[in-house]
Amino acid sequence: MTPGTLTVMAGSLPAAPPAVTERVARVAKDQVADVLRQIGFEAEDCANAVAQWHHARDDARFAPVLAQVVAAIEASRGRPTDPLFIWPDLDDEGAAGRLFYLYVIALCAPGTRAFLTLIGVPEDVIAATFSSFIRHAAIHRDKWGTTGVDAGWWQLLALRGELLEIGRLQYHYLVTGESTLSPWPWYDDAEASELGAGFRRGDVQFGLHVPHGPGFDQAHLDASLERARQVLGDVWPTDRRRLATCMSWLLDDHLGEYLDQSSNILAFQRRFTMVPGGYDDDADTLEFIFRRPGAQLDDLPQNTTLERAVVGRLRTGHHWRARTGWFDFDSPHVSS
Repeated sequence: MTPGTLTVMAGSLPAAPPAVTERVARVAKDQVADVLRQIGFEAEDCANAVAQWHHARDDARFAPVLAQVVAAIEASRGRPTDPLFIWPDLDDEGAAGRLFYLYVIALCAPGTRAFLTLIGVPEDVIAATFSSFIRHAAIHRDKWGTTGVDAGWWQLLALRGELLEIGRLQYHYLVTGESTLSPWPWYDDAEASELGAGFRRGDVQFGLHVPHGPGFDQAHLDASLERARQVLGDVWPTDRRRLATCMSWLLDDHLGEYLDQSSNILAFQRRFTMVPGGYDDDADTLEFIFRRPGAQLDDLPQNTTLERAVVGRLRTGHHWRARTGWFDFDSPHVSS
């Protein structure tokens, strides 16, 4: 029998130090409520999390794994090459499973805030980064009608202190070829060596991610990049070339066959030099556009050009592909 996600999680992580296990066991529901309210979660989400906290905290299956995840997050701050585990959400594990990542956020966010403040991240950027937690709770509610956090594993990046939301984009601190989400496909060692600093194994880059929502026009993206160069230059200074990279279906060149050439998506593509190759990414494309798990193509809305393009291509038996692209992130005044 295939082990459940909770079992896989327990086996993937070191045992939590006794101090962390004891700390988690001592957390009261009022403390959970205070952190979630300060972040900005909706009152209903806070109430549901608080109502179940003692059950989850005292559950012999969940409590040890919760402590393991908290310990792993705290140990990984400032260490972007530590493994990131990409687990399915735990919605099929009942209330404790649905609320698991809300509890992870409540337990870890104060430490994350302290870490980000220590390394010089401005308060407004910390607040924007934490807004991702609220956004993913809203996505979960929209998809399932219940309190939870969609793509809980993704929240671990922010809690580890290596993903910041600055304006319209998120910036993920990556070490090429060593961080779990280092982009693929990528250049082989000979090509990377020829291309120079920024492309080689061990070089730092920033993975760009586009949160769901409005404001994808070029002015918003330019403003995000301008602020990010200032903030990330202060937080993670360097005298070496760094790349901005993106690995997404948004870079699929087939989009040019369906969208107007003045579209924001195609303008976003034109910022990048594409790495050869890619991989089929239908599931993520459908998830990002529609947020309707398990829906048949005929049941998906067809209200926008993009929605019609995504469904129309799949109906013809073709696929949407994730591509990797890059451009220089920092100003020209860095050395190679």
